[in-house]
Amino acid sequence: MKETYEIVRNFIPVDRSKDLSEKFKEYCRREVVHGDLQVPNAPSVHNYLYFMELLCEKTSQLNEICGEPLFPTYCYARVYGNNDSLAPHKDRGSCDISVTVNLDCDVVWPIYINNNRRQKVECLLNPGDAMVYRGIEAVHWREEFNGQECTQVFLHYVRSRGPYKNEYFDRHRFINMIKSGSYVYENLDDML
Repeated sequence: MKETYEIVRNFIPVDRSKDLSEKFKEYCRREVVHGDLQVPNAPSVHNYLYFMELLCEKTSQLNEICGEPLFPTYCYARVYGNNDSLAPHKDRGSCDISVTVNLDCDVVWPIYINNNRRQKVECLLNPGDAMVYRGIEAVHWREEFNGQECTQVFLHYVRSRGPYKNEYFDRHRFINMIKSGSYVYENLDDML
């Protein structure tokens, strides 16, 4: 990618996008999923099964977009609600190349990113559209959401010959969780 980001229209078909959104929202309701430190009121899940499948499935397409081989690291998803926002930030090393996919929104909600010249750019994504971006280099954020509900999935990768190549499959995070005793085995069947 020559720029810090690239918009990919119809990254996944709209009907699949909306179906994934519904499955994820149902999972969040059933499991009473909570938010995280970045967006406390938005149910958030790390490595939800259907999104892990998408993460692996899209690797080849992203290799072409980025012009080099990538390794998947992890995926993350949120269901944003009214007045939620995401503070300007850069991502950690395992998010060398990131993708945010709009699965479904009742109102188109811009994501902002700084381009190569550090200028603010507003990106509008419809359901199924994605923004591929250099998450560790480019500051990105979302201002307050004025709709009721927006489901997003984030797919994260590292360049296979880049400085974060050893972060494949979020390896260091997993190792640190085991060392700290905070790792809890998750049965993938429970994530459907």
